[in-house]
Amino acid sequence: MTQASNSLAMLRAGETLDGALMFSFKRRLTELEATMNALLREIGLQRALLAPIRRLPREILLGVFELMDDTVDTETGRAVLGQVCRFWRTLSRSCPSLWTKVDIMTFLPESANFAEQTLLLSGDLDIHIKVYLSRLRDETKATRNRAWKMVGTHSRRAAVLEVNVVNGKIPSLERFQFRRISTLRLVVAGSIHNPEDVQGRAMVILPGSLRNLSLCGTYPTRMTVDWSTLTTLDINFPTSFSCYQILSQCKNISSLQINHIGSLDGGVLHDNGNMPTVLHNIQHLTISACACAAFPISIDLPRIVKLTLVEPFCTDGRDVQHASANLQSILCRSKASVRILECHWSPDDAYVILQHCGLSIDTLDLHIYALDGVVEPAFERLFQSLTLPSTTILLPSLTTITLSLELGHQYEFMGTSFSAAVESRRTVEQEGVRRLERVELACARTSRSLQVELAMSPLSLLLLRLEQGGLQASWDVGSGYADILDLGRRRLQMLQ
Repeated sequence: MTQASNSLAMLRAGETLDGALMFSFKRRLTELEATMNALLREIGLQRALLAPIRRLPREILLGVFELMDDTVDTETGRAVLGQVCRFWRTLSRSCPSLWTKVDIMTFLPESANFAEQTLLLSGDLDIHIKVYLSRLRDETKATRNRAWKMVGTHSRRAAVLEVNVVNGKIPSLERFQFRRISTLRLVVAGSIHNPEDVQGRAMVILPGSLRNLSLCGTYPTRMTVDWSTLTTLDINFPTSFSCYQILSQCKNISSLQINHIGSLDGGVLHDNGNMPTVLHNIQHLTISACACAAFPISIDLPRIVKLTLVEPFCTDGRDVQHASANLQSILCRSKASVRILECHWSPDDAYVILQHCGLSIDTLDLHIYALDGVVEPAFERLFQSLTLPSTTILLPSLTTITLSLELGHQYEFMGTSFSAAVESRRTVEQEGVRRLERVELACARTSRSLQVELAMSPLSLLLLRLEQGGLQASWDVGSGYADILDLGRRRLQMLQ
């Protein structure tokens, strides 16, 4: 201490210290800084021990872990739990329920390694396996076989199995031992499997635990399915006769989706001698135009609540000609009271369907497309027909209108016929007709300048005015300002 005092006095007197003394001071300063940093780290560790999350019971912390993304992504999924601290790593790996979802991507070799670890951590619990097979990317035969063997080994525990194939075929399921499976989804991107491709394979027996079956781009030629246990069916039929054969056994399904039927074997359309089959439990029907054109006339669906008319995968003249007429026949014969209609078909088709089930509809969801940037005039005619009081389609129960728009820059028609229909149904005083309560719009491909233009458009101003009277309205563009009406409110405030 005396040496330090003397050195300080020398510095104050303007004298310089020799090199050895300076080196000694610098070394001492370095030692003190290292001691201080070590103490600060120790203080940080002690404070971490007192953090509120450290005092959470294990059960609550596990509950927080379960809220994380359940994918196996090593950067965003539950795998990062082991990178926080030793306690989190031990706790997360002691809970099998956190590791019951497995994604296997054969074009990523490390995916199979991580999947194996995840399957070990899941214990003996039911698992959800999702497999991606793609020959369009860096996939080798070895990685494909390894992944499929892994799935087969754990198939007895699989409650959900999803297989997505691109540019190829679904490998054989004959060695799989399904015991707990409740959901099976097989998707082949490209073309529908030819049934002859699997004739040499053994029969795959699916247990009675199966409730949800989705076969897209393939067909259950070599599967034994207890159709009566299914509640959800999403399937492609190669012929309308096979459609009747399967649906006549599906007594308990509540949701049916048919995206494609192959060639029309017109006999079924003329009954073909089949006894009528009534599917009492189906409440949601999703069907494409070509599937609707070949839908068996012997199937009755009396309890449909939601009807979704999707874009067809393939159409020809006969499909378009038969689709609306056949759907009209189904609805009339079944005497169904459809409450929700989601339509991707043409406005003329929507017009026909609304005429035959419009009395019960309370939610109308229309998807509008523009060809070469021009909206079909038929959409304007459709909206004009919905305008009260001189409407040709009354829809007395209608309370919600949803429009999904793919129009580019062609929005002019939105300020005329649609606005008139909305305002007439919001201010309606006609007896027996309910007032419109909600309007939802969704747009795509909108530039920033167009968003500003839409915010001050006649339709936006109309919806903002009707909001003051209780209408619930939204206009989502998916980017930038998520809600055009919110942008409109801000601009109006600026103008005021």
